[in-house]
Amino acid sequence: MNHKDVIRSLIQKINACQPHQYQITRWPDEENSQTRDIDAYAHAPLVVPLAIKHTRVESFIGQLEDNARFGDHYGQLEAELKHAFSYHLTLSLPLFAFQKGTKWAAIKNTIRGWLLANASSLPEGHSCPLIRAVPFDVGIDRDNQLPNSFFVARRAPSDEDIQIELMLTMTAALNDKNDQLKKYRVDGARTALVLESSDIALMSPARLYKAFLETQKHATTSNIDEFWLARSYVFGSEVGCHFYCLFGPQIIMDCANPPNFMWGPRHVEYWTQVLDEERLGRGLDELNLYVPMYRR
Repeated sequence: MNHKDVIRSLIQKINACQPHQYQITRWPDEENSQTRDIDAYAHAPLVVPLAIKHTRVESFIGQLEDNARFGDHYGQLEAELKHAFSYHLTLSLPLFAFQKGTKWAAIKNTIRGWLLANASSLPEGHSCPLIRAVPFDVGIDRDNQLPNSFFVARRAPSDEDIQIELMLTMTAALNDKNDQLKKYRVDGARTALVLESSDIALMSPARLYKAFLETQKHATTSNIDEFWLARSYVFGSEVGCHFYCLFGPQIIMDCANPPNFMWGPRHVEYWTQVLDEERLGRGLDELNLYVPMYRR
């Protein structure tokens, strides 16, 4: 889904949660070629307008760029070797395996040639072979009981890295969008920020909500009245988005969120305890000492 489709779907969700029926009347960022602007402006009878800004949230710093490289490069290798083996084989690579300037074609050919020549002699289960001329470690999982297939995957970051980097990326996003929404709030509009996460593998609503609460201690959000979470997904030919209200009027939060989420001011004591316990377990209070994964 592109950002306009996400915002259109968000308006439908908002309209279903309260009596006022908003309609998008402008797309300011498309009209304004001089500066960055909000994404959508919506009106409803007898209420103030709604100014909406959309942003995508990375689960870790540099994720979107790394995703693009993974899709462009690793996807080629997966397609080439899809039917090359008579058993199931998964090649796992580290995050940020390929930096700018890396000669991917040569490395891809090296890995491809090594797998074709050596995969049959690998033991069943997990192994970490050394492939010469490949500047990072690889992992290989072989399963003779599964249908023949080949997949390329990336190793998941640690929970600690995800917790810290998600909070850092969300803080940067909130600070940036707060400035863009200021003009519209001063002019009398209600403002809303929709945070989109398409990372179904690493993210859950609870993890994103905890990061949002932590972010409130570091970000400036005085110009944002409502915060929405959009969890977009693609399953085969099905494309969609689930919406949850991170913060807003109680009537909307009650409608948009399942009761077992326990989100909002009424549950602040519960989430304070959860975050305090996780912070103690993390053991890193000084965020300025943290080294992002892409720089390691």
